[in-house]
Amino acid sequence: MSKNTLKYSAQSVRDLSIPEGINSPNAKLIYVYLKSVKSATIDQLCSSLGLKKLTAFPIISSLRKSGFIEKLDDIYKPTK
Repeated sequence: MSKNTLKYSAQSVRDLSIPEGINSPNAKLIYVYLKSVKSATIDQLCSSLGLKKLTAFPIISSLRKSGFIEKLDDIYKPTK
């Protein structure tokens, strides 16, 4: 592995770090997923993560209220 590849990999891991205040495993999963893909609809998120909408909606609502993600039209994006 080249030095540049290692440097890029290390930066990618830092970019996916989970802020304090996100405690539940599913909330962490949703946050990291959104950080990695940059944005997603609820259908994309649930399909990719194998979550039901009934599970995802309250978590997304909590993450939005806490300021960790935002919703623009039908697209969710991380804010931090």
